[in-house]
Amino acid sequence: MELWDIGIVTTSLAYVFDKRKQIKFREQEYKEMRYKAMVLHMKVMLKPDDLKYMQLRRPDLKNMEDVKNEVETELYNCLLFASDDVIKSLKEFILKPNNVTYVKTVFAMRKDCWNKKTNLKAEEIL
Repeated sequence: MELWDIGIVTTSLAYVFDKRKQIKFREQEYKEMRYKAMVLHMKVMLKPDDLKYMQLRRPDLKNMEDVKNEVETELYNCLLFASDDVIKSLKEFILKPNNVTYVKTVFAMRKDCWNKKTNLKAEEIL
């Protein structure tokens, strides 16, 4: 293999790796944005009085049914990018919204986004 062939291969590989890195970065940004929004909507499901604060940014959310529909829609959006644990725990939260299923879902999101594990139990922080 000649020197210029090695240069072409090196440049091509660098391009491919850079493209993959950009895609991964965009995916990470998107995931973080979606998870942050979901956490806020889930919190309103647990504390309906907070709906008035949510409506400052989301006036389209008129009532708690709208909030629940938003979280359910996010479940289907999650099928595109979320880990299996996030999808399962979000489904559990929708079926049984409480502090324990909320924390379980947030921990799954945390692990999916930043690969951060925890030894905390939901009961320890509630």
